[in-house]
Amino acid sequence: MVTNHGLCPHYLKRFQLRACNCRCGEDQDDGIQHFLFWCPLLSSKRSLIRPGMSIQQILQDKNKIREAKSILNYLYSHQQDIFEEIS
Repeated sequence: MVTNHGLCPHYLKRFQLRACNCRCGEDQDDGIQHFLFWCPLLSSKRSLIRPGMSIQQILQDKNKIREAKSILNYLYSHQQDIFEEIS
């Protein structure tokens, strides 16, 4: 979360593992923060985490940590619905 490593288009493109973007089209960077805070495709998964919060604020609250893990687990298991391949 803090280092932007993990299953997100930003990381996958950086290490040439996969050429993809988020289907929402709202953020060209598509880093972890996009999915935790802003992505409209995951808005139904957010109740405690809000845009404008810092990663530090999430890491200081067990419930927000749990929600962040849930969002990232959902992202991993539904990547075929959230990521689109680019040519």
